[in-house]
Amino acid sequence: MPHLQTGFHPKLVSSWRDGYDLAKFKADVLAALTVSIVALPLSMAIAIASHVSPERGLYTAIIGGFI
Repeated sequence: MPHLQTGFHPKLVSSWRDGYDLAKFKADVLAALTVSIVALPLSMAIAIASHVSPERGLYTAIIGGFI
């Protein structure tokens, strides 16, 4: 039976080895910024429409983004 740690490499290491460079990182940061600019006001609007405080919409959007 092979040793369990033989084939394990973190995804970050394998991504950088496969050609993930600074240009792709900048594109990913720009995409994340664009999504957050749209998602945060939308989550506040949905919270207000649901008759709860806008803060709860922000909490939901932020926690949902991590999940």
